[in-house]
Amino acid sequence: MPRPLTQYSVFIGSPEGLDEERHSFRDILRRFNENHGQPDGVRFEPIGWEDTLPGMGRPQELINEDLRNCDYAIFVLHDRWGTPTGSGATSGTEEEWQLAQSLYAANTIRNICLFFKDVDASKLRDLGPQLLKVIDFKNRIKDEKKHLFKCYAKQSTFVETLEKYLGKWLRDHRGEGASPASWATLSSERSEAANLAIQEPSFKYWLSTSQNLREAVEAGSGDAQALFFCTEQAVKAANSDLELAKAQNVKGIAHFYLNNHAAAIAGFDTIIDNLGAASNPSLRKQVAVALFNKGIALRKLGRSEDSIASFGDVVDRYGTSSDTQLLVMAACALVEKGSVLDSTEEAIKVYDDVNRRFDKAPQPELREQVAAALVKKAITLGHLGRRDEEFASYDDVVNRFAADPAPAVRTWASRALFNKGVSLAELGKFDLEIAVYDDVDRRFRTAHELSLREVVAKALANKATRLLKLARIDEAIAALPMYCCASR
Repeated sequence: MPRPLTQYSVFIGSPEGLDEERHSFRDILRRFNENHGQPDGVRFEPIGWEDTLPGMGRPQELINEDLRNCDYAIFVLHDRWGTPTGSGATSGTEEEWQLAQSLYAANTIRNICLFFKDVDASKLRDLGPQLLKVIDFKNRIKDEKKHLFKCYAKQSTFVETLEKYLGKWLRDHRGEGASPASWATLSSERSEAANLAIQEPSFKYWLSTSQNLREAVEAGSGDAQALFFCTEQAVKAANSDLELAKAQNVKGIAHFYLNNHAAAIAGFDTIIDNLGAASNPSLRKQVAVALFNKGIALRKLGRSEDSIASFGDVVDRYGTSSDTQLLVMAACALVEKGSVLDSTEEAIKVYDDVNRRFDKAPQPELREQVAAALVKKAITLGHLGRRDEEFASYDDVVNRFAADPAPAVRTWASRALFNKGVSLAELGKFDLEIAVYDDVDRRFRTAHELSLREVVAKALANKATRLLKLARIDEAIAALPMYCCASR
């Protein structure tokens, strides 16, 4: 006598890029049916968008109708979220997930399973909008504490876990209920959380990712919204005052690049207020960074006096510190203070103060700030029409730092020479201008550092342009090959 056969439909939802999982899903169900299901009169039927028949109406709605007729649903996410479907959902997978939850609440679907495939570390260093949405979804799931999920790195883990789910569903069909070996269901109250080995990203991971994204944003190639998301996760994952301060500083920077300057300042103030009296050197460094960043944000808002006060606070607190990093922050703050003061005598005094404080410093980071201050002083003198003093300041930078072992310091010397050439051109001293550009080429043509090569290329381009304007065509043509080599 033929045995009755009960068929359960199992839906799989996933964005693009998970073809291997979708194929495995079908193979697993077929194999499980042959080995376990059919002897018990059970068949698990795979359902996916591939099985949806063409018809009239919105394509996603046709897929949704198949989902409504299923008994179980499995969702798999990796590094893609998908594209909007025209219903208000941001992707087909999101629309399917929302529908599955409503069906589960109505006891129409028996169980929902959620998988996250581990993302390669190289992709985590440059979060795009698709991966960002997946991470955001995963964190919402975790924060809501309504659903458990399984993370996996290897395809074999996905296969083994899915087989365990099928085994549980078969036991449920028999009326045996869950066994100690079963995997978690949608409801956390009915699940065995101990069986799930979920590795959440650490504070170190989120901070490192934030710092990488910050560099990309500052270079003009990063996503500020992704940066902000990662800093929020770093704040949540922080386990100490130091970790929290580091995360809040980078979060403030993310606010800054999102043009939320008031929020950035409020975040920096939180660090300053809470840790301003700290004696721990690491915490003092975070306060210094917060004060400096606050000064930058205040300047962006046009609050010059407040910005100057914040930079001055850095100098007052740390200008005589024995800690190199704190001294560097004080030097940077002085240079920025001079920039806020713009083309004024007060700005020149501030740049001179940088030179007075740090001109004998052995640390390259401090020599860099001295060179930067002298170049900015020369620019200010030029704006004030004090040309002789301007050229003297440029020459001072070149004489002191053109052969410095630190590339960042040498770059300021190359800029000083280049700026001198531009100023000579403004005075109509074209032969001297060309001679200065030749000096840039002679001193730095063999440099490997991009920052130095860029200055050399600009100097040669200016030289060629000047020669053309002077109708010295042959010399201009001769300068072009050198420019092309320097700009590579």
